[in-house]
Amino acid sequence: MYTWSIIIFSHLDNSSRMRIITNRFKFDLVEWISMIVHCLICLFFWTSYRFDLIPVSAIKIWTNGYFFILPLILIGLLFRNLRNVKYFIVWTIIGLIQLLVYFVIKDNPDFLFPRGTGLSGLKSLLPVLIIFQILRQISLKVYNREMIISIRHFRMTMYEEEDNRDMTWIEVLFSLILLASAIIFSAI
Repeated sequence: MYTWSIIIFSHLDNSSRMRIITNRFKFDLVEWISMIVHCLICLFFWTSYRFDLIPVSAIKIWTNGYFFILPLILIGLLFRNLRNVKYFIVWTIIGLIQLLVYFVIKDNPDFLFPRGTGLSGLKSLLPVLIIFQILRQISLKVYNREMIISIRHFRMTMYEEEDNRDMTWIEVLFSLILLASAIIFSAI
């Protein structure tokens, strides 16, 4: 493997080598912004709780709402970006980290509601992403085209302008399955 990389890169100058390396980890602006904003929001929640900057009751409600709506935003607005394997892997790792954090702090009395915890949304991102990828692969295999989501830009239409085609009934069904899974995994 090492000898192949020497052969492949031997004719390139340093700037070309760097371009090849950076293209492997290239994200577009929307992808970078979404990841950075998510990390900043999580950091805000943690520092606000850790240093008592905001009342715990407010943090409990905000975390519950944010982590509930996060999978809906990703699937509804950024589903095209999730077709990028690297971007999908980054969000899958984030979902795995959120799931681990949930299991570590789920019994924290500060975040308990009378029926459940304010951190239950932490466990919904990973399963929703996995279901999205399964449904996307089914669409690619059966219809030989990428799946589109009907809740794009929060409008329920059958015509998708960016793909210049109407949605199929199976894509509408897949959209409803993703919406239901985001709600169900946040509630249980």
